[in-house]
Amino acid sequence: MTKAQPSWRSLLFVPVLSERFLAKAHTRGADAIILDLEDSILATHKAEARAALAAAVPRVAQAGADVVVRINRPIDLAVADIAAAVTPGVAALMLPKVMGAEHVRLLAELVTAREEALGMAVGHTRFLALIESPAALPQLYAIAAEPRMAGMSVGGEDMATELGAQPSADSMYVFAMMGLAAARTAGILPMGSMGQLANIDDL
Repeated sequence: MTKAQPSWRSLLFVPVLSERFLAKAHTRGADAIILDLEDSILATHKAEARAALAAAVPRVAQAGADVVVRINRPIDLAVADIAAAVTPGVAALMLPKVMGAEHVRLLAELVTAREEALGMAVGHTRFLALIESPAALPQLYAIAAEPRMAGMSVGGEDMATELGAQPSADSMYVFAMMGLAAARTAGILPMGSMGQLANIDDL
């Protein structure tokens, strides 16, 4: 399953059901475009979002960007998301709220079965892990070392919420450095930013 690691400098989140964002995503110059099935999609629209993936993938990829799909965490939703998202046009799945290597391996088994069913090369679909709970921190190196793993982000609003802290650069610094060390050790891409993504005043 050895494969060159991506060298993405910029990743753009796009809600898969938002026509306004889909129409312009390929013009934004991002190295990878993340079609979101998770936080930006209401629970009542999850099935609709999965059905929209097939048409959305080639649209956002038309200028050469790689396509990533962020799936949902609950296993029943993740199984359905994987069935819809694992296709030759999708380079990676973004896995939210990863808790450990066993979690990653379970999802990897599902992805392998889907790749085989479609006649795809096993290992085509890479993983990007979002570590959003302090309970997952002891597993960072094991998660980063999983064969499909291409990148990792540690911290964010969910991490801060569990800690009862503000999602600031100061409160997230140590966790971000832990993620950076684990990612560099495994030879994968460290991702993310410290603080709130919603705070764009200082961009």
